[in-house]
Amino acid sequence: MNIKKITFDKIIPFWHKLWPNSVLQPTSSMVYLGGHDINITKYFTPSFFALEKDDNVIGVVSGHRSNREFYRLRGIYIDKDYRRQRYSKNLFEAIDIQAKQENCNFVWSFPRKDSLYSYLKANFQQTSHFINKNIDYGPNCYVLKKV
Repeated sequence: MNIKKITFDKIIPFWHKLWPNSVLQPTSSMVYLGGHDINITKYFTPSFFALEKDDNVIGVVSGHRSNREFYRLRGIYIDKDYRRQRYSKNLFEAIDIQAKQENCNFVWSFPRKDSLYSYLKANFQQTSHFINKNIDYGPNCYVLKKV
């Protein structure tokens, strides 16, 4: 198993599997527990990671700061042939390490209901009810963990 940093261009094909027909940007203006802050896209640099097995990318994850203390985990994907084998653990750890390197105290995300179990196994706590209003690929909820 190998985790390596990749570029935005390399993660796009995987993101299109998560968010088909969406216009994708490297960062999101979304903030923890709701709302948006356009400064996120101006001031914080995203990180993109790939999980490789036998020289094949089997998963990806991305993240970026959303303020001084919070790091957003955004867009985790595991190839369908490798799901339910705990490979997401490696990608969650890559984000935790990146968040710590950027001096963040918390990692948050907005997973879909069908992905929540993986987040809970990675020590996230669900911090909101499921939200489906104005959500293209929901229902989703907020999750948070201290790093």
